[in-house]
Amino acid sequence: MFKNLKKERIPALLNRLPLASGIFSALLGLVVIAGWHTHNITLLKLFPSFEAMRYNAALGFFLSGIGLISAYLDLRRHARICAATVAAIGLLTLFEYIFGVDIGIDQLLFKDTVSGSFPGRMAPSTALGFAFTGLSLLLIYSPFWQRQRSIILGLFGSIVFSVGFTALFGYVTGIAAFIAWSEFIAMAAHASAGFVALGAGIIAFVWRDSEAGEMGALRWLPGIMGVCVITGTLMLWMVAEAQEISHIDQTVSSKTDTVKDHIQDQTTARVLALVRMANRWETQGRPARAEWESDANLYLEHYAGLSSIRWINPSLKTQWSVSKKEDLSGLDGVLGHESDLYWALIDQGKRREAVISQSAPAAGGERSLTASVLISRDGKGFEGFISGTFNANELFDSVLLHEVKDNYSVAVYNGNDELYRHSGKTFEENSRWARELSVGLYGADWRVRVWPEAELLNSLKSPLPNVVLAAGLSASLLLALLVHFVQTAQKRAVAAETANFALGVEVAERKRAEAEVQRHARELEHEVAERRRAEEEVAKKASELERSNSELEHFAYVASHDLQEPLRIINGYLQLLARRYKGKLDDSADEFIDFAVEGGKRMQRMISDLLTYSRVGRISDFTHVDCSDLFDRTVPNLKASIEESAAVVTRGELPRVLAIEQQLEHLFQNLISNAIKYRRSDTQPSIHVSAEQRGDEWLFSCSDNGIGIDPKYSERIFVMFERLHGKDQYSGTGIGLALCKKVVTNHRGSIWVESRPGAGSTFYFTIPLHKV
Repeated sequence: MFKNLKKERIPALLNRLPLASGIFSALLGLVVIAGWHTHNITLLKLFPSFEAMRYNAALGFFLSGIGLISAYLDLRRHARICAATVAAIGLLTLFEYIFGVDIGIDQLLFKDTVSGSFPGRMAPSTALGFAFTGLSLLLIYSPFWQRQRSIILGLFGSIVFSVGFTALFGYVTGIAAFIAWSEFIAMAAHASAGFVALGAGIIAFVWRDSEAGEMGALRWLPGIMGVCVITGTLMLWMVAEAQEISHIDQTVSSKTDTVKDHIQDQTTARVLALVRMANRWETQGRPARAEWESDANLYLEHYAGLSSIRWINPSLKTQWSVSKKEDLSGLDGVLGHESDLYWALIDQGKRREAVISQSAPAAGGERSLTASVLISRDGKGFEGFISGTFNANELFDSVLLHEVKDNYSVAVYNGNDELYRHSGKTFEENSRWARELSVGLYGADWRVRVWPEAELLNSLKSPLPNVVLAAGLSASLLLALLVHFVQTAQKRAVAAETANFALGVEVAERKRAEAEVQRHARELEHEVAERRRAEEEVAKKASELERSNSELEHFAYVASHDLQEPLRIINGYLQLLARRYKGKLDDSADEFIDFAVEGGKRMQRMISDLLTYSRVGRISDFTHVDCSDLFDRTVPNLKASIEESAAVVTRGELPRVLAIEQQLEHLFQNLISNAIKYRRSDTQPSIHVSAEQRGDEWLFSCSDNGIGIDPKYSERIFVMFERLHGKDQYSGTGIGLALCKKVVTNHRGSIWVESRPGAGSTFYFTIPLHKV
C-alpha cells in the first residue's frame, strides 16, 4: 500500500510522525504497566488528585503504539492483531457502560487495589478513544472502502485527537466537565496525552498515504478543520452545560436545606410547647383541669397542625383531652398498643426528652403523628404523659407552603411510610434534579425530598449552551466550506494550467490522428469496394444456386411424374401375365413373375414418394394454421390402419402456428403412420401428440409405445431410402422420415428422436414461435 509513496513531497517530520506517535504510545503504556506491577502510584496518577490510568488502558496504549509502528513498517499481520485487540477492549468496555453489566474484563489481567469507583474499568471516553483507534488501524489494510478509506481514517483520527485534547484541556484549565462524562470516572491525564499522540499519528498516516502528496493531503483539510472547530464548540457547550447544571444543583440543594431547617424549627417549636406543659406539671404539681385545658386550647390555636393534646395517666388511658374536633373516639388506649413507644418514652423521660411516634392513619386517609413527653415528679414518681397529636398534612402545609409554593414539589417520608406530599403541575419525583435529606427529630427518622417544577427549571436554564452549539456547528460548516472553496479554486488554477499544456499535446496528437484517420479512410474505401465486389459475387452465386435448385426440383418432379406412365404399363402387363399363365409354366417362372410384379409395385411406390418429396421442397406461402384442427382432419385419413391395429391416437392442446398447412399435414400423417407401423405385436398401439412453448419456439412431441429404436440409429433414420428392417418385416420405401425432416427444415425448425429398443419412441420437432 505504501510502496509507491512520493516521499520527496512529504515533509520529513510529517513522514515520521506516525512512527513517533507509535513509539510514544507504546512507551506510555509500558511505563504504566510497570507502575501497576511495581505499585508505583506516581506512574499511575502523576499527581495524587488525578485519576489513575487503569491496567486495561495501559495495555491499550501499548498495543496501539505497537500497531501504529507495525503499520508504518508495513507489518500487516502484527498491525491487524494489535488493532483487533485494541478495538475489542474499547468496544467491550463501552458495552459494559451502555448496558450496565460487568463481563469480567476490567480486572481480568490485574487486580485493581488503587481505584475507588469502577475498579479496573477505564473511563468511557478512554474506551471510545481505543475503539476508534483500533478501527482506524484495521481500516488501514482493509480491502473494503478503498476510495473512502482516507476520509474515514481522517475522521477517525480527528475523533481520537479530539477525545484526548478535550480531557487534556480540562486538566490544564481545571474544568472537570472536560475530564469526566457525567457521573462516570475521568480519563487519566497521561491517557489524554496518549490519545492526542495517537490521533495525530493516524492523521499523519492519512497525509503520508495520500497519492497526490501535499495537494492530496490538503483534500482532508476541510474535514479536519471542521472537526477541530466542532471540538472547540463542544468544549464551550460542555462548560456552559456544566455551569448551568451546577447552578440548578446549587439552587435545588439550597432549597432542600431550607425546607429541612423549617421542618426542624417548626416541629421543635410545637414539641417544646408540650415539654413546657410537662415541666409546669412537674414543678407546680398537677394543675386544675380547667387551667390545663385552657393552656392546651391556647397551644391548639397558636400552632397549626396540632389537632389534640392529651394527658395520659400512668395506666396508659387518656384522662384529659382537648381537640379541635368534637369526635375523640379512638384516642383512648393509643399507647397501650405501642409498647415500643412506651419504653422509648420511659427512656427519653429519664433524659428529659420528648418522643415522636410512628405515623398512624387518621380520618380522610391522612396521616397523624404523636409527640409525647413523660411527667415525672420528684418524690411522687411517674404521673403519665403529655401527648400531642399532629395532622401531618396540616403540619407540613403550614411549615412548607410559603417556602415551596408552585416552584417546587416536596415529599416527607417516615421510613417507607409517606407522611406528606405537595406536588405541583408535573409529577417527577425521580427527576435527576431531586434532592433528599434526613431529618432527625425526637427519635423520628424523617426524610424530606425536594424537586423543582418544570417552569422553575425552564427559568433556571439558559439558551446559551444551545446558542453556542448552534453557532459552533454553523461556524465549523462555514469554515469547512471556505477551505473547500479555496482548495477548489487552487485546483482549478492548476487544472487550467495542466489543461493548457494537455491541449497543446492534444492538438499535435489530433493532427497526427487526423492523418492516420485519412490513411485508414483510404484503406476503408478500398476495403468497402472489395466487399461490394464480394457481395455481388455472392449474390450472383446465390442466384445461380437458386436457379439450379429450382431446375433440380423441376427435374425431379417431371422425372418422377413421367416415369409413372411406362411403369403403370409394365406393372399392368406383368399382372396380366401372372393371371393368365399362373400354373402353366414351371414353378421358377411363376416365382420370377411374382418377383417382377412386386418389384414393379415397390418401384411405383418409390416414385410416388419421390414425387411427394419433390413437392415438399417447394416453399409456398405460410398461413396461420390451427394445429388442433389440422390434427383432427389428418387422423381420419389413417382410419383403415388405425382400425386394423386398434390403435389409440390422442392429442393435447396444440397451438396455432405460422406454417405451410399441407406440409404440416404430411408431417403429422407420417409420424402417426410410422408409430402404427412399428408397433409391438403384444401391445395395443398408443400414440399421443402434444406441444409446449420453449422460449421463442413451439416444441411438438409424438410419443408411442412401439418397438423403439436403437439410439445409434437416431440420425440414420432421417436419411432418404434408409431402412432398419427388411421389406418382408415392415413395408415402406424409407422416405417417410426424410420427408418429415424436410418439412421441419422448411419451417426453420429441427427434428430428432429419443428412444430405446422395446420402450417406444418420442419424435420431437420445433417450429419457431409467431404470435398470431
